[in-house]
Amino acid sequence: MTSNPLDTRAWIAAAKRFVRLRRRFWLSFVGGWLVFGIFGLPLFLLDDGMNGVVRGILGGITFVGGSGCWLGAVVARHHLFHFRCPRCESTFVMSWTSHSFPTSRCKHCGLDLRAAAMA
Repeated sequence: MTSNPLDTRAWIAAAKRFVRLRRRFWLSFVGGWLVFGIFGLPLFLLDDGMNGVVRGILGGITFVGGSGCWLGAVVARHHLFHFRCPRCESTFVMSWTSHSFPTSRCKHCGLDLRAAAMA
């Protein structure tokens, strides 16, 4: 682990990118559940009395929309796990264990990006 001098612009840019990635992950993840809940739930509750065309449209929206949201969450999560610290050049998240949940503090050098993201 080498400690590079920290450029303020790089620090702020990295902080904003990290916050955007976290926001994108959570919006995509929750959005997938919402799409499945809003459009998929009527498919199960009103299965017998629903028109076939309406059922097909709801099924398509549920599958494409929900899968698209969750695919976006997987991609955002991948980028979060490979996000590099602007100070030590290591990843913020060391492993896939429960202790590696992406936080605003680097797991290696302790750099806190929360303050820079607020700037």
